[in-house]
Amino acid sequence: TAACSHKGGVVKLVDGDLRCPNHGARFDVSGKVTKGPASEALEHLGISVNGQGHVIVDTGKRFGESKWEDPAAWVKVAK
Repeated sequence: TAACSHKGGVVKLVDGDLRCPNHGARFDVSGKVTKGPASEALEHLGISVNGQGHVIVDTGKRFGESKWEDPAAWVKVAK
């Protein structure tokens, strides 16, 4: 998600990392905290690929960092 885990501000991509403009928290592109005040990673949303090859994001499914390996939390992308 783009919601900062500290106070819910919308993070923005700046110079290769995600930054919350409200309080300065930073995250790497995977969502892990690289600078506080946030102490928890960004949540990942449910994601899948349908039969037509379209990526489907399920905003009703949320995964904290300990659940990022759940098959519903990621899709393999061809290079």
